[in-house]
Amino acid sequence: MNLEKPTLREEVLRVRDIHEVLRKKQAEQAQLGKQIEALQAAAEQLRGVAHLLNEEESDKEAAGN
Repeated sequence: MNLEKPTLREEVLRVRDIHEVLRKKQAEQAQLGKQIEALQAAAEQLRGVAHLLNEEESDKEAAGN
C-alpha cells in the first residue's frame, strides 16, 4: 500500500478521470431516458390496439357458439 501523499499531477488526473466517468454516466442516463420514452410510446400504441384484438376474439367466440 502506498501511504505517500499523491502529487498534484496525480490529483488533477484523478479529478479528470472522475469528470470523464460522470460525463459518460450522464450520456448513458440520457440514452436510457430516450429508450424508456420510446418503450412507453410503444406500450401506449399497443394498449390502443389491444382492445381491438380483444373485440375480434370475442366476435370469433360469439360466432362459434
